[in-house]
Amino acid sequence: MAQVSRTKFSIPKLIFRSSLVTLSIVFSANYTWAFGLDDLIPKVKVPKLPGGINEQIEDAINNTIDDAVDEIIPYGIPRSLEELVDLLFGALAKDYGVIQQTPYSAGYNEVLIVSPSTGAEQRMQVNLPEEEFRIYEIAFKGVSVPKPKAVVGGQSPLQESEIKDRLSEFTIKYDTQNKVQAIILADGTKAKFSNSQAIIYGASGKPIESITLSQANANPSDNYIALKNTGKQKCESNVKQLLQATLDNANLKNLNLAQLGTSDEARLLAWAGTFGREALADSLLPDSRNQTIQSISCQAPVQCNVKHTYKGASEVRTDLFKIPPGTNPKVALEYEFYSIPDRLEIFYEGSRIFGVGPKSGRDTKHIGNLPDNAKYVGVKVIGNRDEGTRWWYTIPGGATSAL
Repeated sequence: MAQVSRTKFSIPKLIFRSSLVTLSIVFSANYTWAFGLDDLIPKVKVPKLPGGINEQIEDAINNTIDDAVDEIIPYGIPRSLEELVDLLFGALAKDYGVIQQTPYSAGYNEVLIVSPSTGAEQRMQVNLPEEEFRIYEIAFKGVSVPKPKAVVGGQSPLQESEIKDRLSEFTIKYDTQNKVQAIILADGTKAKFSNSQAIIYGASGKPIESITLSQANANPSDNYIALKNTGKQKCESNVKQLLQATLDNANLKNLNLAQLGTSDEARLLAWAGTFGREALADSLLPDSRNQTIQSISCQAPVQCNVKHTYKGASEVRTDLFKIPPGTNPKVALEYEFYSIPDRLEIFYEGSRIFGVGPKSGRDTKHIGNLPDNAKYVGVKVIGNRDEGTRWWYTIPGGATSAL
């Protein structure tokens, strides 16, 4: 299993001349090609000069670095994070929205996020309410690859159809510090990460190559957030800050795979990792979806006897209801859909256990027995397309017996 070495190189002295100033800029002796070379910008003390001279000096430095890098980086290898993201070619849809939350007794909440325009899915496993923040994994399905050959380069023997198939579904798993632990493609090809290296495995399970990671351990060592008693606004701010560290860590690992990997598999995994990173970043933006991942992670569960009121055409609202402890728990559901028909569904342990509608009016329904250890159920309300629709629901207290 070959160890991939980095490429060391030097940059010549730069002489910058203008009508106002002449500068001799000396770069350090050696540099290592990785991560877009952002750290190569020398610390040059230049007084603030008129006429845009400072900008010209910065452009000259950047052009010198670009010319040096062009000499050593093979064609098609992304030199920066921006170039790596560009390889997605718009594959990530912009209309993803949360359509379902499903609690699992294993201790996580599965959030289903779907793009209506493409049908692509993201299944994100995060913490249950009022618990330490965790992201466990994100599974992607129905992913499109607009320019398959650009992912691996024109010299690759892989056919476009094969590239599309291998990237149509993949899963990204995270460790206890919310850092990327593994990327697994549809055919079983995967990258497993430690703090210092990535090992690439083929679909057969045999290792293909190992890559020494540079700065991969970017997250703080104590990378967790307790969500209890922090307040929703503070909690959401904390989660966004933590996930930014997760995103930064993913960036470095993806770029390592793309730049230092020598196999087609490394390129495929880098593309999948970049797609996953951008999807996670998108889930933090309040203007891109009906519910952000930080609002879901910090949202207190629905309690007994609390009326939840919503309105709006085609709106999908998802909540987790906290079941009062007891033996053989049962849940009663009271709802009011008024004159315009709406729908309501309840989920537990990956399955829909109750559904009603589309229908109008008010009613109370009783949901069957749940396991003794059931702590939550997911409630999903789907509004009518009519802009005038509105609804509310409540779950009466005393869930230890039917009401």
